[in-house]
Amino acid sequence: MDRGVWDKNLFDSDMATGFWPSTKYDIDMRVKGGTLRLDLGKITDVDKLVVYVPDNFSLHPLLPEEGNYVEISSDLKTWETLTYLAGKTMTIDIHKKTRYLRFKSQPRQIVEIEGYLDGKPLDRSKWKASNLFAHSDRMKCVKSWKANFVLDELAENSYLSVAINGKHGVEGAYVAAKIDRQLIGAPDRAASYPSNTWEYVNAQRDSNYTYFIPLDISCIGKEIEVYVLAYDKENTNLKPEVWISSHSGGKEKIRIELEIRN
Repeated sequence: MDRGVWDKNLFDSDMATGFWPSTKYDIDMRVKGGTLRLDLGKITDVDKLVVYVPDNFSLHPLLPEEGNYVEISSDLKTWETLTYLAGKTMTIDIHKKTRYLRFKSQPRQIVEIEGYLDGKPLDRSKWKASNLFAHSDRMKCVKSWKANFVLDELAENSYLSVAINGKHGVEGAYVAAKIDRQLIGAPDRAASYPSNTWEYVNAQRDSNYTYFIPLDISCIGKEIEVYVLAYDKENTNLKPEVWISSHSGGKEKIRIELEIRN
């Protein structure tokens, strides 16, 4: 509870719990300061969100009665900026359908976030939050790679392994994909993504990340585009590779050369 490492603390109706970046062992896992993101689990009609902090000190770096910004989106592509006033209780008026929220800046300690429609509280059982990854304004891509291919068959439990060979800097390279023009993220990575962990911290590495993108039979015959994005201008001499892998002992593999796009 004192560490504030679980996002569900924001949605438990308990003002004695909260969610904030852990800095145990003096290691701050935030990427370029991090930013608070909310996912309501599905596109939801929302009149307002109410954000609570325990005291004015917990507002830092915000100031009481200071105007601030939050962005909302239903698809992660188109964002609308809203304003709100900082304080121990902050009301964000929305009055439309939305799913995702990201804050330009947020209080150091938040203890609860509620949502309302027609004066009634919204179900928060599927809500999620993160606070470690930088706002997109602070992440400027300096080089990218892309691969296009179609898979004619798949072994059971297949996934793409996207290996970024070389030094890219700590949190200096990320991977995303499109499958049949739908944006897909990589839910797992080695070394692991930053996280608020209870007993210790994630290892921080500056080279040779491998991202994992799960596949299923619906991907067969569909165009797959894989993107590697580099953000550290001092470390762009990378040689990405994409491999098809399987947890089921499949022995087939393909090698795909990636096209460099400056």
